[in-house]
Amino acid sequence: MNKDFYLDERGLAAYFEKDWIDHIDPAALTEAFRFAPFAPAELSSAACHVELAKLVHAAVVASGIAPVSLLEIGASLGRGFFEVSKKLNTLKRAKLVEPSAHLFGGLKSIYQGSDSAKFSVIKGFGEFTQISLATAPMRKQGAGIEFEMLNVPYEELAGAGRTPATHDLVVCSNVIDQCKDPRTLAEVCKSAVAPGGLLALSCTYQWQNKYTGNAVKLIDNIHELFGPGWKFFGEANIPFQVRSNERYWLRFLSHAVVYQNLIPV
Repeated sequence: MNKDFYLDERGLAAYFEKDWIDHIDPAALTEAFRFAPFAPAELSSAACHVELAKLVHAAVVASGIAPVSLLEIGASLGRGFFEVSKKLNTLKRAKLVEPSAHLFGGLKSIYQGSDSAKFSVIKGFGEFTQISLATAPMRKQGAGIEFEMLNVPYEELAGAGRTPATHDLVVCSNVIDQCKDPRTLAEVCKSAVAPGGLLALSCTYQWQNKYTGNAVKLIDNIHELFGPGWKFFGEANIPFQVRSNERYWLRFLSHAVVYQNLIPV
């Protein structure tokens, strides 16, 4: 596997386990995890995407809008899109941006590949085993939605007209603390929201130096990113966990907010 700026094979396997392990055939799951001292179902954190989708849906209902165009920045393996699109049957267009080459390859294999996609799961330190994901349900969910998928660095989104303010809904989940310039990315997200549209933004406040570099001021609370012209619609603290070795999990509590753009054109 080629080098990726964000994650290696183990990291990709961890993301897959977290996001899609609940969609694996039970018999195949049992066979693949014969080595494991835990129940495979414990790997799933898909509920975090479900909870964010519920928060978004509640804001959509309360605001009275009917989103047609979605921009997701940090689409990962597509579980977030899957859950949001289940909640919003008005969506017709979706632009999914993922800068990690490994995650982007997985995203394409799920939504634009064959009827099944192979992924690694973590067996032990440096050991993996392969498992197949049936992708028809994901492609069926995306049927009728015009897709555009971009594998570009976040810092490039501010230029070349990649994110014009034409999106009824922008979602950026747990990304701003994983990039070199969090505030610039937050501004990119805000500038991509059409007047009257919604921005769902979440953060785990990790602020690792390898991502944020020498940022002058980190963000203490994502509410501070929204000033006059933005109407608050809701927030949630959403837990999830990621396995990074056979018996080792990392746990997070994501702070998610939804705001509406009321800035006049």
